Amino acid sequence: MARSEHPSLYGEVTQRIIAELEQGRLPWVQPWDAPLCPCTMPKNALSEKSYPGINVLILWAAASELGYSSQRWLTYRQATKTGGHVRRGEKGTVIYYADRFTPRDDAAKASSEDRDARTIAFLKRFTVFHTSVEMTGHGFRAMASTLLNESGKWHTDAIERALAHRDSDKVRAAYRSFRRHPKK
Repeated sequence: MARSEHPSLYGEVTQRIIAELEQGRLPWVQPWDAPLCPCTMPKNALSEKSYPGINVLILWAAASELGYSSQRWLTYRQATKTGGHVRRGEKGTVIYYADRFTPRDDAAKASSEDRDARTIAFLKRFTVFHTSVEMTGHGFRAMASTLLNESGKWHTDAIERALAHRDSDKVRAAYRSFRRHPKK
């Protein structure tokens, strides 16, 4: 798809507002159904970072519209990287990342000319998918194993031993399985 075929952020938000108005709702006056939408801050399910800015409103609206009960989202790449999958035909929600960067050539030239380097603003779009299943212990183990192995900081055997379901130290394992009985 060519760059010019993407609607702008402003165009998408305007279209959503017009659609809400045509349905008789005022989107700036609590557009979500409070009992159906726990409007907590939308977070990335992998990094646990909250999404900033306009993304909060976009994800709140998507969760409310689709009847989601949580605010945890992943990109397609994050879902597959952690052993999950996105159902065929699933529609994601487009969010935005805005920032500025300094071109390398300009940074070097600016330092030699004793001036501030010129920065360029950019807007990048990502498609995120709602996580329909909360993280289980097994899912966490698989995700942790993948991420730790990819980091290359630890030996593979050490990672797998640390994440194993059983303890190799028999004394420690015995204490861990000890249960206190209630006082009589």
